[in-house]
Amino acid sequence: MSDVRPPLVIIGPRGRLVILAIACAIAAAMGIVIVLLNQQNLTALVVGVAAVGVFGVGGGYSLIGQWRRSRLLRVDDAGIRLGDGASLAWRDIDRVGVAGPALGIRLRSADAYLSQRPRGVTVESLQATRRTWSGFDIVFPERDLGMTATAASAAVRARKP
Repeated sequence: MSDVRPPLVIIGPRGRLVILAIACAIAAAMGIVIVLLNQQNLTALVVGVAAVGVFGVGGGYSLIGQWRRSRLLRVDDAGIRLGDGASLAWRDIDRVGVAGPALGIRLRSADAYLSQRPRGVTVESLQATRRTWSGFDIVFPERDLGMTATAASAAVRARKP
């Protein structure tokens, strides 16, 4: 019998997204009511359709994207998969630890990470992060983790084979 451990998945808090989804649904519903009750009033129709478009369609699209991006890390025997889709093999990771109030990942070499073209990440931005965050290249603040940086760091290190 093999000892297969399930991956560790760290998801940021989603409570605010749920509240925002409820608010968007209420605003879109109000827009539908305005349209249904004021079919002869052009101004009310424009306001109602705008509310449905902005809060219903636009808000829904935005919330789906934010919900997907709230998955920060997936850690398994192969390494760490970041929320942006980039993968870090354990051989490319120097250490995982606590950088003040954040979980930090120090890379042995940034080449493997940068070859995946993560959005908004450059050699310069990694160097700036390393200078700012006690030598770590990639950091996740506690407010995004939904747990303390110490607990997140211990959980990630425990998954390393």
